[in-house]
Amino acid sequence: MKIYVASSWRNIFQQEVVKRLRYAGHEVYDFMNPPGQTGFQWSEIDVNWPNWTTEQYRKALNHPVAIAGFNSDFSAMQWADICVMVLPCGRSANTEAGWMKGAGKKVYVLSPDKEEPELMYKIYDGIFCSVSDLSIELSNKCGDCDSFCECSLGPVPACKDHIACVHFSNEVFSNACNLDNENLIKRCEDWVSKLAKSGGKAWTLQVPVNMNEDPDILICELCKRFKARTNEKNK
Repeated sequence: MKIYVASSWRNIFQQEVVKRLRYAGHEVYDFMNPPGQTGFQWSEIDVNWPNWTTEQYRKALNHPVAIAGFNSDFSAMQWADICVMVLPCGRSANTEAGWMKGAGKKVYVLSPDKEEPELMYKIYDGIFCSVSDLSIELSNKCGDCDSFCECSLGPVPACKDHIACVHFSNEVFSNACNLDNENLIKRCEDWVSKLAKSGGKAWTLQVPVNMNEDPDILICELCKRFKARTNEKNK
């Protein structure tokens, strides 16, 4: 998943968040270290920037360095699927998150420390206290079903009434599960245990499908073999 991390240069959590999201397998834009360049800072234009008048600030927005910094960040905002706004942060990050939400992208607020409550964050898709909790949310990538899969498909919010993913192709069944009966039964038993302990939340589906790992495939294969054996006995 492509993620834009919006935050502040002064945020002590930002670099760790970027690192952990990348470790989880996501593509992450880091405004502090954008590809092929250094992150934009006003001091590149003028070391006295904190004392600018409004007129000086307005003029600086058209400086080549400012234009390059804006284009880098804004292009990344357009590229990303999701925005993660890491608190505490300032005007830039809030502007970025607001634009991305308005563009139809999901925005999550990550608040590792206690922050002043903000009512309008209700427009966003979730507020999280840790990267671990956020990662669980991000693992539900598809949006067209309520399984926790890795397919990155689906443009609409999850619907609990959806049973099967509309992006799933029956062509995957051309590849057969090659587990022997003993290992197939053990895998199914393991999944039953996981699902019972997690209240069903442990259910996963990989795309492309892993015929020897995905729970629905394993259970279907078990039923198919049981049915074949029953039919054989009834002959």
